[in-house]
Amino acid sequence: MDKIYGGAKCTIVAGSGSGAWAGLTGAGHTPEPRSNKQYCATIQGLRLITIQQHYQAWRKRSVWDTRGWTLQEKALSKKSMIFADDQVFFHCQRALWYEDTILEKIDTNIEFRTRDIDHYNEGSVFTSYEAMVVHFTHRSFGFQGDILNAFRRLESLLQH
Repeated sequence: MDKIYGGAKCTIVAGSGSGAWAGLTGAGHTPEPRSNKQYCATIQGLRLITIQQHYQAWRKRSVWDTRGWTLQEKALSKKSMIFADDQVFFHCQRALWYEDTILEKIDTNIEFRTRDIDHYNEGSVFTSYEAMVVHFTHRSFGFQGDILNAFRRLESLLQH
């Protein structure tokens, strides 16, 4: 999987649901509707619309960000189109775009890297390895036998 994510131009991420077969919310022949509805109003001639949840809030509550194999998906993908339960996010090294929002300025609270894994290479090799182990051990796997294989692929990134 590391070669697939690393070689892809853009990774399409099923960010909602509780497992690998959850599908893409809002896409397909009979799409499941997104969970949150947006509301519009005009007040004194100004058209207003509600926005959906912030990317960081979505990540904190998503099952996707806790699963074992998705760490490779997140860390190795150059660009990702993430289908969350109420909107789609586009994430790359330079920007984060929301399906429902036009943002002319980049949110300065979000850090962008070529790959999400690059922050493991900021300190000594030992410190980087320790941070990767701590981050990785908080993830869940459907098959316990996958744990070492998934970690080896991430561990190999520290050698570059």
